[in-house]
Amino acid sequence: MAARAPWLMLAVFLGQAGVLSLLRSGTSYDGAEQLIYTQVFDFGYGRSQPPLFTWMLLGMQQVFGVSQIAENLLKFALLGAGFAAIWRIAVALGSDRVVAAAAMVSLFLTVEIGFEAQRNYTHSVLLFALTGWIAVIYLGLLERRSVGQYLLMGALMGAVMLSKYNAALMIFALVVADLSLREAGVFRAKASGLVWLVAAVVGLPHAIWAVANPDEVFALSAGFVGGQAPSLAATAVRGVGAYLEAALGLLGPLALVAGIAMVWRQRPAVAVPKGAEARRVLWRWVLLMAIAGLLVTLLTTATVVRMRWLIPLCVPLVPLSICAVLARAPRATGGVMAVGLILGVVSVAGQWVQSLWINPRTDYDYAALATDMAEAGLPMDIVAVSYAEFANLRLYGVDRVVVPVLPDPAALAPDAATAIWAAGRDGDAARVEAFAGALGLCADGPGTPRTLARRHGEGGLEVFVMPVTAAACAD
Repeated sequence: MAARAPWLMLAVFLGQAGVLSLLRSGTSYDGAEQLIYTQVFDFGYGRSQPPLFTWMLLGMQQVFGVSQIAENLLKFALLGAGFAAIWRIAVALGSDRVVAAAAMVSLFLTVEIGFEAQRNYTHSVLLFALTGWIAVIYLGLLERRSVGQYLLMGALMGAVMLSKYNAALMIFALVVADLSLREAGVFRAKASGLVWLVAAVVGLPHAIWAVANPDEVFALSAGFVGGQAPSLAATAVRGVGAYLEAALGLLGPLALVAGIAMVWRQRPAVAVPKGAEARRVLWRWVLLMAIAGLLVTLLTTATVVRMRWLIPLCVPLVPLSICAVLARAPRATGGVMAVGLILGVVSVAGQWVQSLWINPRTDYDYAALATDMAEAGLPMDIVAVSYAEFANLRLYGVDRVVVPVLPDPAALAPDAATAIWAAGRDGDAARVEAFAGALGLCADGPGTPRTLARRHGEGGLEVFVMPVTAAACAD
């Protein structure tokens, strides 16, 4: 059973993809963003995110259409692949398969991976999966060098840079950790030049786009420096505090369970027949990643650090820590496994409750609103300034959703569209009308109220819809 644990976990996640596609009427915030970006193929999309997840989702949509199942299958397959990588890392470190399975399910102790990744994330899930398999391939190269594995490492390194920009810190830390080995490391070999060559080829198209569109690459950077202190020293203290708070939030539950498991300590660390060099380099990788992240926080005077930015730390740290604890406290293996599985069940089932009752964006009756628009004879292209709710109308027959966050919204501008905005959001009506005007579209009738109702529970979102056309601008 332990040998099949990664496959069982993948099956659970793929089942979750199907269940959530049935339960949810709309996507998460990140999912809505992807519904906006998958309207076009480009080498970059902005909002400080690389394009790989969007490209992969575009491919899924060619098979499954513009649907929730397309995104959910992709995201949960990646999540399952990341969990499987943790199992493979634990085995490579010399642990038996039961301990490896315990390490894998211990990921549910990290809320950003166990719960939040299911609820919302896209790019972070891709980063997690790719980091995991980079670690697996790296450990394979430590044991036996082959041209094929170097080529695969290069492809994965290029891909991870197209998943999230902070992957650069992870790659830097891994290379430095490898070069610090007294023995010949993976990146000292001549064949390692293939890694950088392949990675450069994979990343070059987006790199060219990024150089040409720096404003899109750094679009969200201002959000990292919120709440600056009066002095540089005070800002640094605040940044360090934010970094440590994020690290504690991400890894605190894991550390707590590992510490409790040590109560069962029975003997000194068991001598493991293999994996000593691998453990050494992975511990250095963890330390260097943590230091690199802290230095970037200080150098950029950032005072906002999100837990999800530190997810790459979990890839080596979870199997290292759990395997080390269970080597000293073998009686705790069952307990650690039980805690991980219980939290896994809570995380999976919690998505069902959250999707139906807690998050209105995944419970609005978008289908009814789309049908209402069609019956009223309104254009089935939309112009909006907020996409968190309205992008989901693409799932129910709306052709295009044009919003300002697109790098080139004018390229998608139709001759006639429906301007839509939420009532009660200050300035949205004026902003939508101004944005439509910038696209060459003017009001062709009054704004009329509609209700985007909840399917379960009370409440809804009051919205206004208004036809806008190019012809009206000529009148």
